[in-house]
Amino acid sequence: MRNANEIKAEAKEQIIKLLNMCECYSYTEEGIDLWLSVWEKACSPQIEAIAEKSPYYDGKCKIVFPSEYPREIDDYEINNFVQWLRRNMIECIEPAKVNGYTYADTNSLNYCYNAASTFMNQISNMDKLFNKDTLETLVNEYKSEEFMKQYNLWREAKHFFDYSCEIEYVDSTNNYYFKKDLEKYGYDKAIRLANILECSYARKQFLDDELTYKLTRYFPDCKFATGQKLSRAVNRIATKYKINKHKDWNNVFAKYADAINPLLITKWTVISWHPIDYLTFCFGNSWSSCSNIDKHNVRGIKIGASRSSVTSYVNEDYVFRGEHSSAALSYMFDKTSFIYYTVNHKYDGTHYEEQDKESRIVFSLNEEMNTLLQSRLYPQCNDDNPNDTNYRVPREIVQKVIADALEVPNLWKMKKGRDFCCDYAKSRGVHYPDYTDSRNKNCNISWLGEDPTVIYLGNDAICPNCGRVHQYTGSLNCTNCDPEYDN
Repeated sequence: MRNANEIKAEAKEQIIKLLNMCECYSYTEEGIDLWLSVWEKACSPQIEAIAEKSPYYDGKCKIVFPSEYPREIDDYEINNFVQWLRRNMIECIEPAKVNGYTYADTNSLNYCYNAASTFMNQISNMDKLFNKDTLETLVNEYKSEEFMKQYNLWREAKHFFDYSCEIEYVDSTNNYYFKKDLEKYGYDKAIRLANILECSYARKQFLDDELTYKLTRYFPDCKFATGQKLSRAVNRIATKYKINKHKDWNNVFAKYADAINPLLITKWTVISWHPIDYLTFCFGNSWSSCSNIDKHNVRGIKIGASRSSVTSYVNEDYVFRGEHSSAALSYMFDKTSFIYYTVNHKYDGTHYEEQDKESRIVFSLNEEMNTLLQSRLYPQCNDDNPNDTNYRVPREIVQKVIADALEVPNLWKMKKGRDFCCDYAKSRGVHYPDYTDSRNKNCNISWLGEDPTVIYLGNDAICPNCGRVHQYTGSLNCTNCDPEYDN
């Protein structure tokens, strides 16, 4: 490996700075030196065979170049839009009122009037406790003109809400609304639109024959044509039926339009064997995972309303707890794994390893360099979509880099799924093997030649304080040196 001593000296300073920032590890300089020694021995073969042969090698264990990535249709934002149509459009409409009462009012007063009637029936039969004048006073007050007037108005309103065909009940508000008002303000159309947009046949950028037929059937006052952008059709419906009069429409529709219209986005692609990238492979720009070493979120990362299964945990503390934080060392010390990630294209520096990662995949290439494992993409929410191009594009990039470096035809065979990954990816270490998760249909094995061969990945961790080899998953330190280990 060229400039090995220079690279290790700079990496040592970076590692010490990183561990000090995390505030949850003990270390010695000798421990860091041991890390770098083991890392150099493990990673040098791939760095020399692949990284240093790339025209995009940065001289510091990384291949860096700009790439265009397709932004997939975003199911998460589309679902948000559908829910907004169902819940928020009703804000524009006043609940139906009869004699000044809404349906919710009649329900709350129901108990009061029933209690009053019951009370009067009871005291009317208690002539031994009340004299005649007292009873007459109570009954007269109960039957006073104002009381009976309000009571009769309430009964009339309640009867209307119970039996009228002019109103419609809305679950989210627990109230009835006049159908004419729902139609006037487009609520019924918004609900119909939501029902269509939540279906799988409406998760596409352009109208096909089926979607054109559905929209024409339910929104006959609007014109649609096969090949038209769905976002334009939705906006046409919203304009026609005044759905776009809601104060938040422009904001929520803009997010929907972005979600349903894929684009090519330029990002920095980084293929790295750098020590810092192993340690920070879970340092996302708005995501994290259980292998994160910043266990107290000192970096102050806000988990995005986002989409990954790692970021979709209800309890955000989980993804910063570091239950598998020693995974960083497991990958760093094996002979097969490297980190693939993307960085915002606006970054114009050279220390890509210190930037937050927009996405990340751990790839593992066997020592014969003919079989490749693609692990889980972070952050992502559609692991069960076997046709996800978010996996295809990085895999094709890495395959070409390897084939070019080895000077062989870029002709790979590939097979996806847990069973195949389990057959050819053998874990030996303290990392979490997300590539064997049965929910993930995109992790895969690809290979050059006739048949794949086994990939051995992962390794035991090494404590940066005492230098002891350990298998404790919850820290970079061993249990004896971990300042936060709970016996």
